Amino acid sequence: MNVLCFCKVTSKLFTPESLNIYCQLISAPRISRQERIRNVTIRQQIGLEETIIKEIEQNQLTWYGYVQRMAEKKLPKITLQWMPKQKRARGRPKKTG
Repeated sequence: MNVLCFCKVTSKLFTPESLNIYCQLISAPRISRQERIRNVTIRQQIGLEETIIKEIEQNQLTWYGYVQRMAEKKLPKITLQWMPKQKRARGRPKKTG
């Protein structure tokens, strides 16, 4: 049985494990940029293994797979496969009117 927890701060649903990680991030000690502590060190202290970039990339790949399985007539698939007919002109656009 999957249990989901609702977070009032972000209005999102979390699993208990991810809610625990989120709470650790929020309650983490405040660290100043002047202390020059690397992000890798902070992630190790909190216990995070992946960066937010990797999570975003995973979500993008999931969405891409979903779009690839769509019917050919669906707008997201048409938009993803669209190629412009010509290159844009270099420089600032000319004034019209």
